[in-house]
Amino acid sequence: MRAYKYAMVAMAMAALAAAGCSERTFSGPTPLPAVSAASFELAGEVLGAGGAPVAGVEITLSRGEDTERRAVSDAEGKFRIAGLEGGDWNATLKCKGYGDRSVTLVVNGNLTISFDLIPAF
Repeated sequence: MRAYKYAMVAMAMAALAAAGCSERTFSGPTPLPAVSAASFELAGEVLGAGGAPVAGVEITLSRGEDTERRAVSDAEGKFRIAGLEGGDWNATLKCKGYGDRSVTLVVNGNLTISFDLIPAF
């Protein structure tokens, strides 16, 4: 069986050489197709004390001065923001009765996250 494999490899190499493949030069890697500038999504939930969902939380994602995306958590604390470019985003969460929360997210694909908010005193 091993001799058969070596014979097949030798025949394939000979066929490539006969076709002129051995004289070709390497021109570098083939570029990957461009990814759409706005192709990722952030989905998640916002939880409060005891893991209870928090409705009405304003979630703002910002990237520089000109790029901003917003969502508000629903009755189950869930939210979804689509059309995100890859890279770093600053997330700010605000809700009456809770302390504001800010985090930096690295978006390099679709992302699912859970935020915990601490009640304000």
